[in-house]
Amino acid sequence: MTFNFRKILFLILIVILVILISAGIVYLILAKDEPPSDDSDLRLSAVNIPEEENAFYPLEKAAEKLYLPYDKEDLIDKILKEEDWDQKFVEELLKKNEETFYYFDQALTRSKFQDPGFSNPEKFNMETPILHAGDWRKIARLDSIRASYFLKQGKEKEAFDEAVKIIKFGQIIQSSQKPFILYLVSIAIKGTGLIRIKTMAVDTNLPPELLKNHIEQLNEFKPNEGDLINALKIEYISIANVIDDLAVGKKTLEDLFGKESPELKKIIKPGYSFKPNQTKRLFADSYRLMFKQKFQELESQVRSEQVSITPPIGIIVPNRFGKLIHSIGMVSLQGAFSRKSLEDFSVIGDQILLALKGYHINNSRLPNDLSKLVPEYFSEIPKDPFDGNPIRYSQEKKIIYSSIVTPEDLKEIEKEGWQYAEEHNIEEHILKFEF
Repeated sequence: MTFNFRKILFLILIVILVILISAGIVYLILAKDEPPSDDSDLRLSAVNIPEEENAFYPLEKAAEKLYLPYDKEDLIDKILKEEDWDQKFVEELLKKNEETFYYFDQALTRSKFQDPGFSNPEKFNMETPILHAGDWRKIARLDSIRASYFLKQGKEKEAFDEAVKIIKFGQIIQSSQKPFILYLVSIAIKGTGLIRIKTMAVDTNLPPELLKNHIEQLNEFKPNEGDLINALKIEYISIANVIDDLAVGKKTLEDLFGKESPELKKIIKPGYSFKPNQTKRLFADSYRLMFKQKFQELESQVRSEQVSITPPIGIIVPNRFGKLIHSIGMVSLQGAFSRKSLEDFSVIGDQILLALKGYHINNSRLPNDLSKLVPEYFSEIPKDPFDGNPIRYSQEKKIIYSSIVTPEDLKEIEKEGWQYAEEHNIEEHILKFEF
């Protein structure tokens, strides 16, 4: 009896030992990282532009000379929105920014721009400062006021020239080697110029021939998909560098997420819960999907890998922290190409608006459809960047709009007013005009 008990106990211990050893082996296998993947297609070379050719440096000086009083921000906003006009203040503003305009104009004689902080993307990380981005947006707003001032002085050509300069300002930043956030800044700057053209087009008396010239100029500023892809590649390089820092203990998740948490303060060592090579490969695969615009596959991938930041939920998930970093990082970028398409729509919308104005000047009425603008203003009806079909236009409603706006949306706007468009985030997809 005692012998059998001991034998059974011994067998149980053997089984437990085998289970523990097997579990350990499985754990070690699962904890093993994959080999580094080839991400050379996501890497960028260093860019070196001589200082005398780089628009960054005069723009840096323009930012240093910028005068925009904080206590007048509300008034400046109202002036930009055409809700108010203070002639004395505007003249003072333009006078005190003469040096700003000097360096701004000087910068735009240069065709190249490169922030030195991003000239070598391999050295870029999430802590690399983005210099003067806020000031550059302010300079764009200031020059928009200068354009409006010229218009009120009867200098219509000069006014339109200033608006085009603002768009060019945003374009040279957009075409540089930069992170995604600076790409968004460039969109905002270009948007300031496009809005100014839209507001001026309504009341302009420029002859149709000059309007045609501006339509042709705007062709130069349609967003280049390559500029966006390069910005996203820098984001990939940045996160890859951060992953490497996490792997060697230079950073913690708290550094990455900016949250105070005992769990996040721990140094995340490579192993079962964090596999640096696999994590970088997840990011690389996702960026490639984005470049191919396979967003449904990307969304499915991110959703399947979302895990909890703290135990016990998700504790048995291999590479838990790597998948956490990946899911958070990719969610923030999924709207990138939509922003590009929306910017393209803004440029095309302004071109059509200028063409409609020219048609109205010549015919004292609006065309019933956009085909009437061909071939005098366009070789073909401009395409909607969201679906590739001819862009939408309503003579009756006096709007230009994208495919994002459905017939049902138009009915609701007619019934509930413009508030419906704002509440459903489609107001940027509709260009309204009155002439």
